[in-house]
Amino acid sequence: MSPKTSDEAYIASFIHTNIELVDTARVKINPHNARTHSPKQLAKIRASISKFGFIVPIIVDENYVLLAGHGRLAAAMALGLEQVPVVCFSHMSEADKRAYMLADNRIAELSDWDKKRRNEELSFLLESDYKFEVTGFELSDFEFNLGDQNVQIPDQEPEVKLPAFDEIAISRLGDIWNIGPHRFIVGDARDPRIWDLLFASGTLAAMCFADPPHITFQLMDMCPGLVKINTAILCTLAGG
Repeated sequence: MSPKTSDEAYIASFIHTNIELVDTARVKINPHNARTHSPKQLAKIRASISKFGFIVPIIVDENYVLLAGHGRLAAAMALGLEQVPVVCFSHMSEADKRAYMLADNRIAELSDWDKKRRNEELSFLLESDYKFEVTGFELSDFEFNLGDQNVQIPDQEPEVKLPAFDEIAISRLGDIWNIGPHRFIVGDARDPRIWDLLFASGTLAAMCFADPPHITFQLMDMCPGLVKINTAILCTLAGG
């Protein structure tokens, strides 16, 4: 059988059987797949399949070797799905298959976002109490828009009036305040001894409110010109 010309291959790509359900064990992992999937990404794919169903079928060749959908197959196996939807293509050469696997992943990477519209869509889902995490986005992906605020930054910080040093301090380093069921400790978050004191009773925290340096710097990047602060002081305050 002579190899197909480009036009014949193009036409053949439209002539295939309908989507079929295939036993998950029948689909073979392609040894030439260069794309990797982190546990975090696979968790997002599982969440998407659980919410929307298996909308995008897996692409395989005539031997049921994967061409596209390695992540979806891994997620399906983790979900315990016994069958997955596949579309089988048999018109490609070995070189075509390997090129398609690269193109299927790489071309998608070259697109970009309309950030304004993306934020509008995420905001809509958030305001609708929709679990927008199934989209693959997280709350940290929001770009906070402060609007066209004409913020005047003084050349000098206003003077801070501190109490006289001879006055009695209410809180001292190492003090622990019991606020209802909550515990608050005065100390440097970088000092392991502070944490030992806070959890000396053996009870672990159910929730922690913190401001690590990388989050603070991210907010500074999103709000350039709105914050002037000494880096060393920032790291100390953030516990980093």
